[in-house]
Amino acid sequence: MTDTAVTVEQGPLTCHAPRVNESEAVGPVIQAHQVVPLVERQHALIENLRVRDPQVTTARQLAERLGVSTRTVERDLARLREAGIPLTVASGPGGGYRLAARTAVPAQTFTPGEVSALLSALVAVGPFTSATAQSAFAKLVDLLAGDIDTRE
Repeated sequence: MTDTAVTVEQGPLTCHAPRVNESEAVGPVIQAHQVVPLVERQHALIENLRVRDPQVTTARQLAERLGVSTRTVERDLARLREAGIPLTVASGPGGGYRLAARTAVPAQTFTPGEVSALLSALVAVGPFTSATAQSAFAKLVDLLAGDIDTRE
């Protein structure tokens, strides 16, 4: 365990993320100006795979849909898998990527701290990057504030 940190810098913005173990493969530092396109691409990847479930989709098909290289798709999918997104990979002819997704999401209870963390993440990347992000943002704000009068 080490206190070494990964630093992201963009103009006056600097973010520090502690590195768990120096021997772990952390990958390249992502610049702040790269975060929004990365998040948008990863959202698009998840959505593309979700709507095609249970079919597999090749990296080439995903790359064509997103207008990026197959290598970029493969890196993004690796990040998603490392983060815990349940992607499966089928090798060989007819292979590709698959996201086993539910058709309906069950009700979930969040603590106020969890709602705050989700809101912070959305604000960091811009809550208006997609209609889905806007909808999620509005629902989370409503969960956090509810009927509380925020006028001063």
